Amino acid sequence: MSSIPHTVKNVFIIDDSLFDRSCSSKTGFLAKVFDHCSMKYKRAYRMLTLGWSDRNSFLPDNHCLLSAEDDRNLLCEASAYDGRSLAGIHRKHSHRKATEGTLELIQAVKRTGLSAE
Repeated sequence: MSSIPHTVKNVFIIDDSLFDRSCSSKTGFLAKVFDHCSMKYKRAYRMLTLGWSDRNSFLPDNHCLLSAEDDRNLLCEASAYDGRSLAGIHRKHSHRKATEGTLELIQAVKRTGLSAE
């Protein structure tokens, strides 16, 4: 049963899913991530997805990949990069907390003009 009140029509939904990369070994910033479904650690990223819903449909609007915040959980360190490049910005953002990533996703979607109640 949904916990969203029946009067609310437009909502943002955040999905925190595991992006499994079990067969990869040299992917940059690959991390040891705990999978709550299988109750095991896996080689993966965490994918935050922000979507909009009107209670009948779900439209994904923005996403970001997160690696491990703690360097001890990194399995493969990425090569040197320039922090000013697009790849460098994405790599810096992959080390942030999920709450910071969520706020940034919401702010980016609101700048496009999409709103929720």
